[in-house]
Amino acid sequence: MKENAPTADLVRCLVRGRRRAQVVAAILRLGIPDALGEGTVRLADLAAALGVGAARLRRPLRAARAVGLVEEGPRGCFRNTPASSLLRAGIPGSLRDEACHMLSAWTRIAWEGLEHSVRTGGNGFVHATGRSVFEFLREHPDESAVFHAFQAEVARRNLPALLAARCLPTEGTVVDVGGSGGALLTAMLEAAPDLSGTLFDLPEVIAGASGASWPGLGGRLRLVAGDFFREVPPGADAYVLSHILHDWPDDRAARILGRVAAAMAPASAVLVIENVRGAAGSSLPLAYLDVQMLAAWEGRERTLDEYRGLLDRAGLALADARLVDERGGLTVLTAALQTSN
Repeated sequence: MKENAPTADLVRCLVRGRRRAQVVAAILRLGIPDALGEGTVRLADLAAALGVGAARLRRPLRAARAVGLVEEGPRGCFRNTPASSLLRAGIPGSLRDEACHMLSAWTRIAWEGLEHSVRTGGNGFVHATGRSVFEFLREHPDESAVFHAFQAEVARRNLPALLAARCLPTEGTVVDVGGSGGALLTAMLEAAPDLSGTLFDLPEVIAGASGASWPGLGGRLRLVAGDFFREVPPGADAYVLSHILHDWPDDRAARILGRVAAAMAPASAVLVIENVRGAAGSSLPLAYLDVQMLAAWEGRERTLDEYRGLLDRAGLALADARLVDERGGLTVLTAALQTSN
């Protein structure tokens, strides 16, 4: 059969994608983007700064140059490209946290378990490791730090669209259920001086958040440790679940919502923030995320009707569904306790 060059190139690009990702991972873990900074650095000086041999370092640098991550100048000098500059820490628009998250050990294990998940319906990550993702993160603090750093980055990215949609609470009390390090909640409090909030997550997450400093929030923020499968802090005016339910299969997602419903006052609202499938059409990032949920947690990205069904199972009625970012289907679902007719 005669080879169709464009099709063959596409297939080769797809199957070699893992190699490209591993080049990015090596560049990140060696610390090359930060070591290069904004200047031009001789290979020998770069190797000395990183504590590696120059001859060995040249080889991944050669691969990085081929994929557009570094440039090589005369006399063996290297500098960042615009792409590798985005992998530096602490610069505006940095993609470092996202890259570290996507290339982390737990995501690799989960994706390698995808076939098992599809064939058996079981959890590919648990099949490979004997433990859940969250148990794995608990045992690997470095991986946990990467995970929570990216959750904070996602919250920061989503915040402008969420604020512009005017669907977040601006007064009263709010509980951020499973709020990780508090990036979303603290941003909400900073934007709304009449709002007070509770960050609610597992004890080890709250222990990590307790060392953070949030100037200007005064007594409007409190930290509470617990397990949302058992109970959540009662009596708040609003409960926010941001990218929580997609981690879990339907029965466990409904159980989380049931615990929230049990904690709500008659006039309380629950805000579910998720990337809703269907709103984004054939979005590739959302398709990737849906597959990762399958392999890592047995969770899923859901349609609006599927979220409506989950809410109904928990005794909640969907009152509003607001698409705030069409690119990824980011949607805020607002629900209240069901009322008997």
